[in-house]
Amino acid sequence: MSTSTSTNASHTPSFPLYHTIKQRAENRSLLTYDEQMELCDSLNKNLDQEGSELLYVLIKYYSILENHYPQDTLPYKPKVNKGGIKFDLSAMPSGLVKMIQTFLELHEAKILEEREREKQKNI
Repeated sequence: MSTSTSTNASHTPSFPLYHTIKQRAENRSLLTYDEQMELCDSLNKNLDQEGSELLYVLIKYYSILENHYPQDTLPYKPKVNKGGIKFDLSAMPSGLVKMIQTFLELHEAKILEEREREKQKNI
């Protein structure tokens, strides 16, 4: 028996978080330039390691499914440096930017919930 790897989106593994975020983001308005700058600031200030990794997977998954980028390609003209990968929101499709905004809101809520649980545990 042999297995093969394909870059075809129909063979991409399921990512339930992606589909949840995509559905929630569909009815959002497009972000203004100022809102995109605020989103960038929030991403830089509020994203922990887990959030950064999930965000990368979300961007990568979107690029494969929606734009048919090859799986071994970094999409949307990122800059790679010692600190990691930096993406430019202006180089991304508006649907993906809305998904990133939705993801950040959900992730920030999760972090706050975890902190609250930790406080309750220590009381």
